[in-house]
Formats: sequence, C-alpha cells, structure tokens
Amino acid sequence: MVRKEDKASSSDANKMKKNKRTSVAVMVLTPLLVLALCLSIMTLVSYKKFIELQGYAAIAFNENAHLKNPSEDNKYRNADALPMKGLTKVTVPDSDKKTEQHEIIYPYYGDKYAELTVKNDKAGIVKEPVYWGDSDDLLAKGVVQSNYSAYIGATGRVVLAAHNHTYFRYLPNILVGDQVILKTDYGKFTYEVTETKVLPDTDTSLLYYDVTADPPVDDLILYTCWNNGYMGLSDQRLYVICKVVSKEYKN
Repeated sequence: MVRKEDKASSSDANKMKKNKRTSVAVMVLTPLLVLALCLSIMTLVSYKKFIELQGYAAIAFNENAHLKNPSEDNKYRNADALPMKGLTKVTVPDSDKKTEQHEIIYPYYGDKYAELTVKNDKAGIVKEPVYWGDSDDLLAKGVVQSNYSAYIGATGRVVLAAHNHTYFRYLPNILVGDQVILKTDYGKFTYEVTETKVLPDTDTSLLYYDVTADPPVDDLILYTCWNNGYMGLSDQRLYVICKVVSKEYKN
C-alpha cells in the first residue's frame, strides 16, 4: 500500500523535474530568440542603407545627366526611329494672345527628353535627367514623367516623380517660391513652387486634371514618397505644386 506521504513526494519530484526542464528550455531558447531578433533588425537596417547607398552611387557615377540623343540609351525604341514633331496650341503666361502655336518634339517611351533644374537655398542648384515613362528601370536612371500627364511645354499638368532616396532626396527641403526649370530640345519652361502637400498614397487627385477646365490647367507636380516607415515602405506622398512663370520655345 502506497502511503500519502510517498505520493506527495513523488508528485513534488515530478513537478521539480518539469520545472527544471522548462527552465532549461527558457534559458536555451531566450538567447536564440533575442539573437534572431537582433539579426533581423540588423538585416533590415543594412538592406535599407544598401538601397540608399546604391541610389547615391547611381547619382555620383551618373554620366547621363546632360541631354543627348535619346536613342543612345533607350531600349524601348529603335535607334533609327525618327523624331515625332508636331505643332500644338499652348497657353503662354503674360501673352497678349490666349493661345500660341509652337512645335513640340514628342518623346518615345523611355526617352530622356528633358533636364530638371531646382534652385533651393538648402539644396543649392540641383539638375536631374527626365525620362518619358515611369517603369522601375527608368526610376533607377532619374526623374520620370507619367505618360498620362501633359507633355512638357504643352498646356496641361506635367507630373514628375522619383525615389526620395535618390533623385528626389532634396524634395522635402523645397520651399514656396523656389524656382523649377525644365529644359528640352524645343524650349525652356520655368515654374515657381506655390504649395507643398503630404497626402495618403490612396489620394491620387493631384496626378490628374480636368482637360475641359476653363481657364485650362497648366502646372507642374513633383512627387515622391514621404516619411518612410517599416522596410522603407511609405503610405504617404509628398507633392510639390508649381505654377508656370514663363515658356520659351525655340520655334
């Protein structure tokens, strides 16, 4: 016959063994979990820093910041493709006429057809190449223009975008009154910053405009990601809104 004292002693011994096994498991697993967490954080930080350095390296060694024959580095078009030119009616600031007719050279997708110059007290004078189209490979080369927006120099809304850790890294420093210039092979177009906005990425109202508006919409939008969060992702966008100051056409 087993005495109550023996049963209690056996139960206590089992509990002690179980607690001991639990303690050993905690002692072994806790450092491993902490190590895994630290490695994950270091990996995320290193990856983000690598992406930033990659962007800065692309800027530092970019030899294509000047305008040149767009067929030289455009995989989207044939090298012997002829330029697309056309006369278009445009609104010109401070003009006696409501509209004037000027020639615009229409780009092929992937063409580098403009140079963006931004003058800012903190950033100084920044010049970036502008590509027609908005694919990932073009974003790696410079500033891109949505092919749903108006051609530079035409009447309408010109929409330009770039990553905030590369070609638009200075955009948060832009102030109202700063000057923005777009140069193409057919003219020079000057804008002035009138407003900056931070909007949710779901709000795309500034990327489009009413083509039937009277007077017609004629402005420039620069935008990029704002306040990068986890893994560099952002659910906000910074918009820089610019009005036309002058349009100078070559013909």
